[in-house]
Amino acid sequence: MAYDEGLAHRVRELLEGQSDVVEKKMLGGLCFMVQGNMCLGILQDEIMVRVGPDAHVDALAQPHARERDFAGKP
Repeated sequence: MAYDEGLAHRVRELLEGQSDVVEKKMLGGLCFMVQGNMCLGILQDEIMVRVGPDAHVDALAQPHARERDFAGKP
């Protein structure tokens, strides 16, 4: 299983009506992109969210949150 289809369905429902979001299979999972940049991804049963530098500290303080590392780049 590359990504949890039930989780993907829940994310699709939340993003419904956002005309600028494109869904694309990549990185062994499913990505949601805005203007060609990943804003959210699902890999197995985990969600990766791009929050930006201003929200980074607050995002990591959330329950179950951690920094994701791809090939040495968080």
